[in-house]
Amino acid sequence: MGINFYPVFLDEHFRDQYEEMRRRLKPQIDSIRARHRGRAGEAAFEVDKFVGLHAESLDVPTIDRLLDHIDHAVQIMGIDHVGLGSDFDGISVLPRP
Repeated sequence: MGINFYPVFLDEHFRDQYEEMRRRLKPQIDSIRARHRGRAGEAAFEVDKFVGLHAESLDVPTIDRLLDHIDHAVQIMGIDHVGLGSDFDGISVLPRP
């Protein structure tokens, strides 16, 4: 199993805040996508950058929360079955240090 570093998967409180923020930012996100129509990768990059700037004001979980997930997975499955699937290339925010 790969542990994903995306805070939306690590903390329910953050996920709720993040989803609400995305709803509020929908008009701006749609505008970014429209400016990059036909260039999906570029649009996704710009949206992630825009959303990431706004997400910093939320209660982003810390690296300790990520480590808790890793520890839990190791306890359940054993160390030989846990990997790190950071997804650095497709997330807008990372756990705080």
